[in-house]
Amino acid sequence: MPLSFQVNKKDTRPLYEQLTGHIITLCRRSVLRPGDRLPPERDLAAQLHISRGTVKKAIESLKYQGYLESFQGSGNYVTTPRPPKPTAASTAEQAAEICSYAFFALQELHLPYEQISHLVHSYLERMERQCPQVRLALIDCAPETLRCCRSQLDQLPCVKLETYVLGDLEKDVPLLGEAATCDLIFTTSKHFEQMQKLLPSCEDRLYYFALAIPPNTIVQLATLSPQARVGVVCETERFYEIICQNLASLVPGRSAPVRIPENAAGQPDVTPVGPLDTLIICPQCGLLRSSGATAMLEEFRSQGGQVIEFSYELDQGSKLLIHATAKRAYQQKLTGEALPEQ
Repeated sequence: MPLSFQVNKKDTRPLYEQLTGHIITLCRRSVLRPGDRLPPERDLAAQLHISRGTVKKAIESLKYQGYLESFQGSGNYVTTPRPPKPTAASTAEQAAEICSYAFFALQELHLPYEQISHLVHSYLERMERQCPQVRLALIDCAPETLRCCRSQLDQLPCVKLETYVLGDLEKDVPLLGEAATCDLIFTTSKHFEQMQKLLPSCEDRLYYFALAIPPNTIVQLATLSPQARVGVVCETERFYEIICQNLASLVPGRSAPVRIPENAAGQPDVTPVGPLDTLIICPQCGLLRSSGATAMLEEFRSQGGQVIEFSYELDQGSKLLIHATAKRAYQQKLTGEALPEQ
């Protein structure tokens, strides 16, 4: 039975991808069945007004995916799809190819782009609700530290990050109970024993991670002049104390820096900035989210002031541990069985 093959030259996608997707759609709808023979490449190219090289590229892609088989002197035949052979293509490239075929199949339903977009987003939202997520708790004594960690872990797949300030857990029993229901609980090495006492029933899910100050920050702090007039912009008293302790260990004998308070609008109070030479800021500080704070820092720099960003980085071993344990916890949710330790 003669078939009409299609490509759309107004489509921005490569023509070979369109032809590949079209033939896959015909196979999945059983319009093309195993054993059916495709037109010769030369005839198919003439029918679609495209180059034979484009047709050949589509045929090779279909053969790789298991939709076609070639027989010398006979032609290309539809076959039962089979898993493709391993390839050197990246995961992103393979995913893009799959998306291209799916999009072409939706186009063949003669749906407008807006409706296709709505359908795809609705489907992804539904799948996200159905997919199991690993609840991973991060616990520390300062919210700034927790924000530093979160910014480095937000891309963990199938993980819902939840952060808790240690002082809040000690005072709030229901909040402590909420943290105890998490699948994984990570705290800094400094607070690990304290968390063991607070959550004795969670020892099998409790881990610690290590943090380090970026080397560039250490160099900037260590080379501060003892006479430098230093101010600190941070959200909490606890993080201010952490910065003071690190500064004192790197520059012995210097006086404590001035803490920049927040004003009634919740922004850094610019009043005491004038006589200072250096500002130490936490990039994750809530006070720096306002346009007023940005303008303050720009003005300070324009007047010759130095700004040092003080934050924490997860060490590489801690990152690997968090990724590995999250992966095992996710697999356990999928299968109901724990994976062996790696």
